[in-house]
Amino acid sequence: MGDMPRTSCTENGSFHYPWNKFQNTAGPLQYITSPESSADNIEPDRILHKMTHEIPALTQETIIPQRKLHLISNYIVAFAGSYVGDASHEASFAAGVEAARIASEAYD
Repeated sequence: MGDMPRTSCTENGSFHYPWNKFQNTAGPLQYITSPESSADNIEPDRILHKMTHEIPALTQETIIPQRKLHLISNYIVAFAGSYVGDASHEASFAAGVEAARIASEAYD
């Protein structure tokens, strides 16, 4: 699968995510994502787009019902998304695979 791109950290503790490497694309422009805490160190005319990304808070009240979703999932309704796991991209992918598995049972 190859080496995963690594984030870089500058001297002042700013983190930057190299999207060209993540997306395996080459070109004259390098697209980089920097968390809000790191954005202060970027020249304003170099910023193409700003957006806010929120990660849901996982509490006992949210995790307990999450773990019961399989009880109401079937080939008609199957739940998928990062909210089914730990709010990560990987959890979203895993939930999608599981939803597809549940849906495919109708055709077995």
